[in-house]
Amino acid sequence: MSQGDDGGDRHKSISGLTNTTDKVPYNVNATQDISSRDELLEEDQRQPYVASPYDTQYNRMKYYSALRTGFKQLDPKKQSFLKVPNHAVDPIGYYVNQLPRSHSTKLDGKQSSLTTIFTCWNTMIGSGIVALPWTFGQSGFLLGLIICIIGLIISYRTCILMIRAAGNDPEYFDTLYKYWGKWAYYCGFISTLLIMVAAVCAYFVILSQMLYFISLALIEWIFKHRLTVVTSADFSVFSLAYMALAVFVIEFIITLKKDLTIFIKLMSFGSIFIIALILFIIGFGFYALGTTHFDVIGPSTKTEFDPSTDTRQLRLFNTDFSPLAGLLGIGYFLHTVSLPIIKNNANQKNNERDVFIGYIMVGFSYISVGIMGSIGFSGKYFDNYYLQHLDKLQIDENCMNMFDQTDILAFFMRVALFCLLFCCFPLINHFLRSLVFQLVFRDQEISQKKFIIVNFINLFVPTMITIFYPKVGSILGKIGSIAGLLIVYILPVITYLKKYRTELEHPLLAKAIQNDMYEYRTTGQLDVKSPKIVVRRALVDSQTPNTKRKMLDDSSVIGAPVNLKPYYWECFTHSFIIIYGVLILILQFYNPFI
Repeated sequence: MSQGDDGGDRHKSISGLTNTTDKVPYNVNATQDISSRDELLEEDQRQPYVASPYDTQYNRMKYYSALRTGFKQLDPKKQSFLKVPNHAVDPIGYYVNQLPRSHSTKLDGKQSSLTTIFTCWNTMIGSGIVALPWTFGQSGFLLGLIICIIGLIISYRTCILMIRAAGNDPEYFDTLYKYWGKWAYYCGFISTLLIMVAAVCAYFVILSQMLYFISLALIEWIFKHRLTVVTSADFSVFSLAYMALAVFVIEFIITLKKDLTIFIKLMSFGSIFIIALILFIIGFGFYALGTTHFDVIGPSTKTEFDPSTDTRQLRLFNTDFSPLAGLLGIGYFLHTVSLPIIKNNANQKNNERDVFIGYIMVGFSYISVGIMGSIGFSGKYFDNYYLQHLDKLQIDENCMNMFDQTDILAFFMRVALFCLLFCCFPLINHFLRSLVFQLVFRDQEISQKKFIIVNFINLFVPTMITIFYPKVGSILGKIGSIAGLLIVYILPVITYLKKYRTELEHPLLAKAIQNDMYEYRTTGQLDVKSPKIVVRRALVDSQTPNTKRKMLDDSSVIGAPVNLKPYYWECFTHSFIIIYGVLILILQFYNPFI
């Protein structure tokens, strides 16, 4: 087709659009018919061609855009085949993608601060709260209160440091790569993956345990036959091991389904079940305060149990506090998830305030469940459980396992918790599977065979853990201390400190990195490991004259004296965060106080 013919088609398209401006609100006046001109206009002289969704060229550009979106996980150097071919590009114009107002998203449709706060709370809190009564019982509820407050302050601080360092980056992994390179990128990525592994394992264990006790209750009610609760790896009787295999088969079939729309819709009611579980545990705490007399004992005092009396023992302080501290590494984890949450906030100035309120709500929930749960599940209501476990007079790592299998209140709570986890597990497994794909098969197409193999492994690991090590609190504590050490306690701190020092020594470079206004340029050999960072001129030109002069002077004077005392003070104060994370990890595997 000749250029003239192409111009004729362009004219017809614009004419057709002009006749329908009463139906489709396009800015046709901004479009000029330049097809008859012999010369090509300069880029700054061209007028945007706002195409109709029914225009052939518009749909062609939309198709190429969809291709780039579908392959965005590829290395940018390998995306050359996704470029629009020259023969498909109009040589005399460029296109602005503009949808009709009736179909466009609401640009100012940001979420309110209340929604942001609730989203932060809902993201951090989960079904792992069933392990909080056990962790508070191990640490003593007063020491548990102190650890919860310390963990809240530290996690909130590192989350804010991460948000400030990320700036406009879509993901915190990009920030880590920008400041430290590949090693930090993969450390953050693997830490997040480990947290997802902990969530998948814990949810699978709880899901199997809830279904096991529900089955025992139904068998006793229907067949009038009471079965003994067996949570060990015993295949000679109806045990938790068989239920874990059953859950494996069910979830394997469900997670092969790639369309998770139904589970996303059902999870919109998940907060209701979480709130019900919190109130359920707290309610038993108040019930125990009214029916049981408690004596406060020290860490070295041996726990005594006498079912003939109403007196039970509680500890304010205990030596085995590491599980709680490790669990909070996951329980207060909002770091890499916070960026997409706060970017939708209508008032960006309130981001840090909203995140802080979200952390306060989560901390209050954990403290309430932990303290009242440790009191409630130590009460006289659970005498039958303690009579069967005289060898270890402590709360079960899943407090829901302490109820009798036919307890009516517990049965309905188990059903609610099972429904919650049944809908939540495919989504959590999907996130874990996506992380594995991105880490292992980053530049490869995911075949059906690879999809099935990864999905099988993701379910096989928690199944084996449920059969041989069904301890929710210990799983969350150990994995939380390992993953949390990097993604919660170390990486946000060192990234913030590096950013802060760069701001002191090279303010222009710091601003360029913050706004992605820089380029890497290498000279000589292609394998230069330390490329030169070049600040884009647009950043310098955008500054006021005084600011520009100061930036250029500071960046051009080599060896100019810089006051680094504020930086060293920040290093000193934030070093305690890293020390805290290291101590938590060590105490998980070696606690000299026990």
